Amino acid sequence: MNDTPTTPPLFDEAFARLRGVYEELDARIDLLRARFPDSSCRECGTCCTFPPGAPVLYATRLEHAYLASEPPPMQAGLGEGECPYHEAGSNLCTARERRTVSCRTHFCDEAMPEKAAREAAQDLCEWALDRLREISAEFDIPWDYGPVVDRL
Repeated sequence: MNDTPTTPPLFDEAFARLRGVYEELDARIDLLRARFPDSSCRECGTCCTFPPGAPVLYATRLEHAYLASEPPPMQAGLGEGECPYHEAGSNLCTARERRTVSCRTHFCDEAMPEKAAREAAQDLCEWALDRLREISAEFDIPWDYGPVVDRL
């Protein structure tokens, strides 16, 4: 018996389209970083932990399905609200290529100190979410937007 999770064929094409959005978003983020050279992810892991009262990152139903297509590694000692894809001890994301739009566009204030840069990142987030709405509608995937960690 194969224990590997499978996704319906419908999702294969939707996932391919999602990856295309992620690639375009990453290219746009690279341009943003070129405009604001002091802005860069410091790989501190702050955005991977969501204790009570902390900012929460969200994802669409399509993104949750894509993340779940490869389950997170088994790790002991994850803290409350910590993303299971956050590698304990290294602050690296084990789902780097599959990370959500909000994970790609959220920069803590220390990583992106200029307000204009944070606003530009938010604009990129909205641009990408518009593309995901289109994909969801095209593939009849219900639009749902909820906390990343709560649904993993």
